[in-house]
Amino acid sequence: MAQSLARAGRFDEAIACWRQLEELDPFSAEPARMIAALTLKKTRQTDREDADDSTEDSRSTPANDGVPPENVSAPAQLESPSMAEAPRPLRTLVLTRRQQLEQEIANRPHEESNYLELAELHLAERRTYDAQRVLMRAREVSRDVRILERLEDVNMLRAKEQVKLAEERAATERTKESRDEVERLRQESYRLELDVFRNRCHRCPDDKRLKFQLGLRLQQIGSYREAIEPLQAGLEFPDLRAAASLEIGEILQRHQQFPKALQCYRQAAQMAAGDEGQLDCRKRALYRAGVLAAAMTLNDTARGYFTELAKMAPDYRDVRTRLDKLGEISDTS
Repeated sequence: MAQSLARAGRFDEAIACWRQLEELDPFSAEPARMIAALTLKKTRQTDREDADDSTEDSRSTPANDGVPPENVSAPAQLESPSMAEAPRPLRTLVLTRRQQLEQEIANRPHEESNYLELAELHLAERRTYDAQRVLMRAREVSRDVRILERLEDVNMLRAKEQVKLAEERAATERTKESRDEVERLRQESYRLELDVFRNRCHRCPDDKRLKFQLGLRLQQIGSYREAIEPLQAGLEFPDLRAAASLEIGEILQRHQQFPKALQCYRQAAQMAAGDEGQLDCRKRALYRAGVLAAAMTLNDTARGYFTELAKMAPDYRDVRTRLDKLGEISDTS
């Protein structure tokens, strides 16, 4: 049908058909190639029609019906064929960068850089579904690891977007079914991230930054004991050290190793100090240290952590309430 519409010059309808086919079969390169080709044909036809209109206008200029030129009035002379407006030149065909890349992919389907650039254009416009389809098409023709890892990134991003949409629906509907759907999608997102980082660590077994990321995903799904060893890999990097110490502290606290956990929180707060990029990590470490110290009845220590946190962020969670409670304990002791 799309081809029949194209032959009839109904390019918009033909392009719409090919877009539907593209959605049904995102792995096929044919729809993208035809969309790019039809866009070119449509633009060229529009240019020809504009040129034909200009020529017709020049031919339809009123004649003088045999009246000698000297008897022709001034307006008639201005409308004579010799003085008619010249045909307008054809417009220069200008494609958007996205259309150019689609055409390049259709012409050279094995050129990986075109797929990557097109995917980035889609991502810049928050069109994650289109970016995902482009990278899936690229995987059909290339084993380039850059494409694989970018597709993994986009898949994780898409999963997070679906969780966010489900959370928004749940906030509106306020039903058990909608809350269950949020949890289901969240767990799917966690499992996807875990699989991605397991595979990346398998491809690059010596990359300790990837090991740290794997540790975060293991912790995310509740595999705490398994997470400790890869999380420790983050201690070797200055920019990850504070976060790694904080996460290890939380796992140690879960296993009731309270003194070691408190030490990890203290170290995390110290290592994050003075770095604006790790401000959130420092606040979280101070809060966790204060809560744990209070539970261990180390009230002066807890008060110190909460006081330092309150100076940085007075409205952080319930830090003011906790300080007030510690003050009451001090007054009655």
